[in-house]
Amino acid sequence: MKTRAAALAMIGCMGLLVVVVLLGAGCESGESKRFVGSWTVEAVDGRAMGDTSVTYTFADDGTMATKVGPVSDPTKRVTEKGTWKIEEGKLVITGSGGGEDTFAYEFEQDGVVLKLVDPETGRSLKLQRVVEE
Repeated sequence: MKTRAAALAMIGCMGLLVVVVLLGAGCESGESKRFVGSWTVEAVDGRAMGDTSVTYTFADDGTMATKVGPVSDPTKRVTEKGTWKIEEGKLVITGSGGGEDTFAYEFEQDGVVLKLVDPETGRSLKLQRVVEE
């Protein structure tokens, strides 16, 4: 009897663990919805971008595009494709060349401003949500 009771208790604990893991994945998925859309980099390490424009566009399917170039001549901007995900509470961006960047993140001003910090270098980016009209 003790063995059966122990087995049932273990199965119950494993079931609870599965539920907790699934709920955690759901939270991460819900959090990722906050990223979807376009974001313009306003500052790097507190300094304005000057004549350089950088826009990240995060799609809900995990793909993304980064558009970089001069503010003064939009025809010279280039676009790089990649993917993104939220993993262990951090934003992970993978470029088309396979390079990966991981950022701690914080939303401010009701989700209009996004601050990214590279945990390895401490470099920070301040992004502003692009409002579609």
